[in-house]
Amino acid sequence: ILLEGVLFFLSNDDTKRLFKLFDRIQEPDEYLGSVSFLPQLEKQLVFKKLIDYVESNLEKNKRFQYQTVADKFYRNLKNYKLIDHQDTFSLSARYEPKRFLPIEEVLNEHMYLLKKTSIQ
Repeated sequence: ILLEGVLFFLSNDDTKRLFKLFDRIQEPDEYLGSVSFLPQLEKQLVFKKLIDYVESNLEKNKRFQYQTVADKFYRNLKNYKLIDHQDTFSLSARYEPKRFLPIEEVLNEHMYLLKKTSIQ
């Protein structure tokens, strides 16, 4: 299972229900990949620009309710083990080491690889 660009648009309760579903349908030793933003990113101008852009494309008088996800969510998932955690910058350094990414212009996504450890 790979989630990319999903959790940002879900509520915390919906995210918990989704991961409980994954726990029910996955077998031990199967993998789950997830991409999300850390709460710290909310303070950066690039994130505020994203929110402004999304809100400007919604119906008038609607406020966009987004979600960021702390590392501890993934570390504490029952029946899963966190196998790897990378972010945009660590992956860029690995695969594009000569390319400079200005911190203030990058929506730093975090990628998590989890392995199902046991049956629910």
